[in-house]
Amino acid sequence: MTNWLEEAKKYEAAMLKDLAGWIQIPSVLDEANATKEAPLGTANVDALEYFLDLGKRDGFVIKNIDNLAGHIEYGAGNELVGVLGHSDVVPVGEGWLHGTAFSGAVEDGFIYGRGTQDDKGPMMAAYYAVKMLKDLGLPLSKRIRLIDGTDEESGWRCVDRYFATEEMPDTGFSPDANFPLIYAEKGMLNFNIVLNHNDDAIISLSAGDRSNMVPEDARVEFRCSDNLEVAYQAYLDKHNYEGTFDRNGDVQVLTIKGKAVHGMQPALGINALYILFEFLDNHIESPLINLVQKFLDTDGTKFGISHTGVIGNLTINAGVFSYVNGKFDITVNLRHSQEWDADAGLKTMTTALAPFGAFIENAEKKAALYVPQDDVLIETLAGVYRKQTGDNQELLTTGGGTYARVMKKGVAFGMLFEGTEDRMHQTDERVPVADLIKAIAIYAESLYELAK
Repeated sequence: MTNWLEEAKKYEAAMLKDLAGWIQIPSVLDEANATKEAPLGTANVDALEYFLDLGKRDGFVIKNIDNLAGHIEYGAGNELVGVLGHSDVVPVGEGWLHGTAFSGAVEDGFIYGRGTQDDKGPMMAAYYAVKMLKDLGLPLSKRIRLIDGTDEESGWRCVDRYFATEEMPDTGFSPDANFPLIYAEKGMLNFNIVLNHNDDAIISLSAGDRSNMVPEDARVEFRCSDNLEVAYQAYLDKHNYEGTFDRNGDVQVLTIKGKAVHGMQPALGINALYILFEFLDNHIESPLINLVQKFLDTDGTKFGISHTGVIGNLTINAGVFSYVNGKFDITVNLRHSQEWDADAGLKTMTTALAPFGAFIENAEKKAALYVPQDDVLIETLAGVYRKQTGDNQELLTTGGGTYARVMKKGVAFGMLFEGTEDRMHQTDERVPVADLIKAIAIYAESLYELAK
């Protein structure tokens, strides 16, 4: 009988070396420097090729699909078990205390760096799980395929391209969330709110990098005859915020730092533009400020679309703001339970915005994911997890969105354990080395049970 955890421990040194090398590739979306050969930027291609090269090194079948996605395959048979994850990461932010965001430093039982939790660490654990099955020579009747995408944090163009030509797994999971298992994921509605307006006060503004992150930094350049330096410093001191002030005549520039968290739980963060507008609202008149304060919050209450369903509460994250040449653009990520009607919600928001001269464009919907808890896939994965950990907590739902929803039948399965701090999309992202070893063991036995 295989002792999965003891077998997993044998791979610790090699796994950490391979993961550190992967972390050191700064695979943040870089469309500004995209080429035909590197449609999402060269670093994203480098990260994909690094992963595939591991498979080649260890004797697996590999395939690269247009430098957007690729797979590592093991075994034989007509049926296919898939593990879908990603090697792209979100921007790093500032204030890292443990090495740099791309150091892969190992300190005090943790490995640090962007992607250690989301999603290079979990994918490396899945890779070593498959390697363990191969090294042990355990008999399988199905193929196992590790599929790596490079655009999960943005538009999912990687999986769209991949499944346009490649085989869809019959079943599988995405190691891009929490243990014990997530059987339901909220639907998503991504869109832009646009207001074309030549503002008398605000000259330019910017905040945020991604729709699925709460903006950590905001900057507003504006005209005001009053010198706001003293008032602004008092505001920063009162709320213990960090910010800067600059002035040239009646043109003033304010910056502020909020708290970045994953956009699926925006209420846990501090939206930098919201708090900067909170201050400015007392000193200048601007329809841009009025628009944000009238309609934007974290749960849809101000739009009149708040909702609570089986998968939880509706959330809204305004993740990117820009005002350039008279165009105010807000990129929004909305997440909702399966019962909520996205089309009706869009209509409600469009109607509410119209009197302000604002409108919605680029609306894209992703349906919610739901797999019944008595499905054999869930019973198998949850059974392995509970046997290995002794943790019998109830299975989960989430506001996050993983590649599980693109599969014929898939769920999100780890690898964030109960009690481990969730630092995804935050500074000093890290994962305990012990969690990686436990995940290798859980994934190895789970894949064996699915593919034997």
